[in-house]
Amino acid sequence: MKIHRRIIAMGDLHCGHGLGITPKCSAWNMRDECLTPITKGWVSVQAEFWAWYEKKVKAIRAQRDPDFVVVNGDAVEGVNKKNVVELVGNNTDRQRMMAALTIRKWGKEVPVFMTYGTPWHTGEQEDAELALAESIKADIRSRQFFEIKGRGWKQLLVFRHHVGAGSLEHTRGTPIAREKYANTQAFMDAEEPAADWLFFSHVHYAFNVGVPGQWQAMSLPAMRVMLRQDGGKYSRRLSGRTTTGFTVVDVMDNGLVIPTVYECRCKSAKVEVHEG
Repeated sequence: MKIHRRIIAMGDLHCGHGLGITPKCSAWNMRDECLTPITKGWVSVQAEFWAWYEKKVKAIRAQRDPDFVVVNGDAVEGVNKKNVVELVGNNTDRQRMMAALTIRKWGKEVPVFMTYGTPWHTGEQEDAELALAESIKADIRSRQFFEIKGRGWKQLLVFRHHVGAGSLEHTRGTPIAREKYANTQAFMDAEEPAADWLFFSHVHYAFNVGVPGQWQAMSLPAMRVMLRQDGGKYSRRLSGRTTTGFTVVDVMDNGLVIPTVYECRCKSAKVEVHEG
C-alpha cells in the first residue's frame, strides 16, 4: 500500500501557556524574573518538548510532506487575567506568533485548516484564532469536512474541537461514539454528510472507538504537557491518563485510514518523592 493523502492533525496547542508548545525564541530561561518556584521547573520541559517536536517534524517530512495540516482548536491559551504567572505571553499577538511558528514547521506552502476552540481560551470579545487563521492564510470553521477519493472508494473525515470527556478509560469511548450518532442524525436531516471518521480534541487524550469498515472516531492528543505534580492550577484537578503530541493521519491508496499518534513523554517532568 502507498500513502494517498497524509494529514497532520494537531489540537490544543495552548500557545502562551508555560506548558503549551513553545518555540525556542519565546521560551523561558532560568534568569527570567517572572518565574515562580513552580514555573522554574517548566523551563526544561519547554525546551525538551520543542526539541522533540522539531525532531519529529523533520523525520516525518523527510519521509513525506503532508498534504495539509488540521489545527483542531485551542491554538492559543488566551489572556488569562486570573493566572498570569503561568503565561509565557500575556497578549494574544505574541501567542498567535508562537502558534504560527509551530504550525509552519510543516512547510510554508502546506495548506492549513483550523477549527474554533473554546471561547475561554480564544476570546469572548475578540477571536484570536480567526486572527491567527488570517495571518497564516488558513481556512477556519466550527467543523471541517474532507472527502478523500481514490479508485473505487472515498472516505469522509470530520474534524471538530469540542467533545465530552470520560474520566475512566472504559468510559472514554462513549462521548466520542455519541458524536457519530449526532452525525448520523444530521445526515438523515440532510444537514451534513455521513462521516467515516470523526476527529476531536479538547479532552487532551488520544482514544479511538468505532466499528472498523463502518465508522471510527478518535480524540486527538494535546500539544500541551500535563504534569502530575507541579503542572499548575489546571493540572491540580488532573485525573486519568493524558496524551501529549500530535497525530499523522495517512489515507492509503486502498482507502484504509491509519492514524498514528506521536506521543512526547518529557523525561524532565519528574515527580519528587520525599523520604519519610
